[in-house]
Amino acid sequence: MARSRALTAALDGDEIGEAVFSGAARFEQDDLRGTAAEARYLPSAGSLRLSGTEAGALPRVQDANVIIDGREIDVSLAGRGMEARGGVKTTLLPAATGGPRTTTDTAKRPGLFAQGTVVNVSADAIAYEGSARRASYRGDATLWQGETAIRANVIDVDEVKGDLTATGNARSTIAMDGGSSIAQANTIRYVDATRAMHYSGLTDAKGATAQQARLSGPQGDLQADRIDVVLRQGATQDRKSTRLNS
Repeated sequence: MARSRALTAALDGDEIGEAVFSGAARFEQDDLRGTAAEARYLPSAGSLRLSGTEAGALPRVQDANVIIDGREIDVSLAGRGMEARGGVKTTLLPAATGGPRTTTDTAKRPGLFAQGTVVNVSADAIAYEGSARRASYRGDATLWQGETAIRANVIDVDEVKGDLTATGNARSTIAMDGGSSIAQANTIRYVDATRAMHYSGLTDAKGATAQQARLSGPQGDLQADRIDVVLRQGATQDRKSTRLNS
């Protein structure tokens, strides 16, 4: 369902080739909702492009798992794919506030973050695969909740496994018992199945380490080609053991 103050439709033979909803445009499909100054719908592609500000608000798309705001948002209705560009702000919703869910809603936040609280993300652009529960945030990407934050050129989140990978000038601040752990690396990866953090340094074209990974925290300062940190079971943000590979 879609509505707006004005509608312009272009015919392609006997069918509508394009429909443009202008002025406070809104659409709904099950739990998927969107708002913008303009919504351009292409029936043959099953796609919708939201653009323009309405009362100072950027275009927005929301379902039971995520809210995405950006200057321009493309939505693929069939697979719940979303691509947003320009000052993108994303809110990853917990189950308690995400609205009604079905058995297909399987979004899982990385275990670095509390599951019952929203996680915020900002980036230049996002590609979100709703049906696969995967998101890629690109360009000055920052993902945070409270004192815990991940920053990198690119941050990829797997919401089925709860894994996270930050690539390119990656930095992290992880709140732990006794203080925060601060890291710099080329790649920071969190694997939820093993509750492990992997910090990898920068390598050159020959595979040699050009810049090591660094980790500072309550247990001291570490520097190596690779640093592995295992988080304690039963604690959202707590370090149990550390081992170095160099």
